[in-house]
Amino acid sequence: MSRRILLQSVLGACVLLCVPAAAQSQHLLRPSAQAPERLSAGSDPCTVGGASAGVVYQDLTPAGLLATAGPLVRMRAWFSPYDGRYTEAEELTYGAWRAGGRNASPRGASDYGALRSRFQWSLRNGLPAGPGAPATSAYARGVEMTRTILRGYLKRNDYMVAPHNATNLADVEMLYVLEGDPDALECIKGIGRYLGAQYLEQDLDLSGPNSDPRSAAILLQALSANARYGLPYTARSSWGSNWKQAAATLVGRMSQHVQRDGKVVSQAHKNSGQGDEAFFMNAMLAAELMRWHGFVEPQRAWLDLSRRILDHLIEEDARRGGACLPYTSNDGNSCAHDLAGFYVWPALVMWQETGLPTYKTFALKHIAAAAHAFVSGAKQFNQAYSTGAQSAEALLSGVRWRQAD
Repeated sequence: MSRRILLQSVLGACVLLCVPAAAQSQHLLRPSAQAPERLSAGSDPCTVGGASAGVVYQDLTPAGLLATAGPLVRMRAWFSPYDGRYTEAEELTYGAWRAGGRNASPRGASDYGALRSRFQWSLRNGLPAGPGAPATSAYARGVEMTRTILRGYLKRNDYMVAPHNATNLADVEMLYVLEGDPDALECIKGIGRYLGAQYLEQDLDLSGPNSDPRSAAILLQALSANARYGLPYTARSSWGSNWKQAAATLVGRMSQHVQRDGKVVSQAHKNSGQGDEAFFMNAMLAAELMRWHGFVEPQRAWLDLSRRILDHLIEEDARRGGACLPYTSNDGNSCAHDLAGFYVWPALVMWQETGLPTYKTFALKHIAAAAHAFVSGAKQFNQAYSTGAQSAEALLSGVRWRQAD
């Protein structure tokens, strides 16, 4: 009998780990050596691809965790500019963090997540990942960095942190699922409780003078994790009596601040003297709306809202004519290469949902731009590689991003 674990991640991965009971004691997770097969309706993800390595991975959503075999391997040459600097940059950022005293600052090595890309990279390249992986492995380094911020910052502050300091929340969830870390589960509870019951509402629902779409996206992540694990409801009673009702309340409020053309203003960004758009944060919000629809409960209106946001981003990109979208709407036609990866996963999801090539073209353009990102800094490394862009190979090969309704 297989044990299924559903893990939603900001990187765009809803990771389904199928761990046969006989393999659970081995505590070493590796991708199947056989070529992954494409899912057909009703197929069992725990049997697709064979079980030659004792553990089978099938990612039903962005499918970024499949071994690079079969249809994926033919795309490797195309992805080499994006992937080419990964190993060197990963070792550099880890080494700098270690040399600097293993800083637990939320704006340091774990900003936007140090574990997700290392886990995904390891699986894509047949490297050890999971409990028992060697301490020198990329996966183990990601675990070390994530545990450091979990215990040295998040837990120390009783999980009462602003959303922009919780951008590695999906990494914390991975730490719970993969390593069984009890502090990680407490963190999921604590951040849900703090954002849901104590944090200023107007900074979460896009209405306040310091609100931004990133905070709204992190809130949805927290509500989603608490809902998926069936954790006790601790948010405001005015939001509802359970996590799903709370999300419905907040998305209803957020939608009032998404303009008819899909524009979402970040009141926290006022470089132009008024609220600007922080484009990658808009993509973060769109992605979380998609994930709720795909991984928590069907919400077609939320998927439609995410499409409206994404369509606006595509229109802005075309109008500006740069190599990719800039950081904010006040930055002309410059290209924020470090942030380009944020657009890839939601665009490919919408391509799968609609079949329209516009979304695919937009995604490919931005993964090409991400190949030129500055990745020697830990934050920029995490932004470039922990965003779901690594999932593009499998999405493009035809693996569905989610199970059918």
